[in-house]
Amino acid sequence: MFLNTYYGGRLAYRHFSVQHILTNGSLHFPPFAAEEFRQDVHWAIYRCSASNSIGTIISRDVVVKAVVYQHYEPEVQNPGGFIGSNVLIKCNIPSFVKEYVTVTSWLQEPNFNIYPSLEGDGKNHMLPTGELLLYNITRDDSQKIYRCRTHHKLTQDSKVSSNAGKIQLTEMRELVPPIMNEKQISLLARVGDPLVLACVAYANPKPTYR
Repeated sequence: MFLNTYYGGRLAYRHFSVQHILTNGSLHFPPFAAEEFRQDVHWAIYRCSASNSIGTIISRDVVVKAVVYQHYEPEVQNPGGFIGSNVLIKCNIPSFVKEYVTVTSWLQEPNFNIYPSLEGDGKNHMLPTGELLLYNITRDDSQKIYRCRTHHKLTQDSKVSSNAGKIQLTEMRELVPPIMNEKQISLLARVGDPLVLACVAYANPKPTYR
């Protein structure tokens, strides 16, 4: 039996410094420095073929997308809110690394941890998508400080936001009809994953949700 690896329809060329074709036909990509990145090697589609005297079979396309590590800092927003309303706090991840980083938990300083759940504890609710939803905020809530924790799935690094978020509390004295604060256009989820749609509105008197 013969094993070959193909790139772009052609037999893969052996770039010995950045990839190795092993004796069993597997294609091995060792760790590489940023200056060794090659788009034709590290950002490409590969297929392998196996053949013997009876015939040949070719695999499905395998997409290789190597990532050069870049330093990033998660940043917590400082949302506004009214007494009695619900507030959504977001942890912003830079776009260049967002595909590989997830928000794993929130820290209410000094040591209260909040983890993802479907319903929360009645006051704090971390959504599966990473946002922190706070219910029925009070003056005390505006004094609390929040940080987010993130995890990079490629480097396995965990990082806590260097900045801390606080609710910017505003009093609402006049009568105001409900105003949607968060307008989610779409959410993506894999089959079997939990999904929570947050409904956050400002109003006076306090709105009811259904």
